[in-house]
Amino acid sequence: MDYWNISQAKAKFAHLVLSSEKSPQIICNRGNPVSALIHIDLYNELMAVKEREKNPTIAELLDELKAINESEPVEMDIPERKNRPNPFEEEKEELDKIV
Repeated sequence: MDYWNISQAKAKFAHLVLSSEKSPQIICNRGNPVSALIHIDLYNELMAVKEREKNPTIAELLDELKAINESEPVEMDIPERKNRPNPFEEEKEELDKIV
């Protein structure tokens, strides 16, 4: 890896590009690395890794589940709904009686 300040990189840009075939070329501003010039093959490898490691969104997961369900439908027994006491409703009825 070679380090270049911005003025060197401007002055020897063609050399910088050719050198990137061998290793990444780091460009610095006031001694701090700010950018890297890499060969296109390395860039493509990095993008492929990034794409493989990408986490699916919820929408993508739901689409996948929908496709699975269409190809292998699953029948579910949904139990009959049971009414159960609702303390908030009972409290509301008590308040309605008072008012």
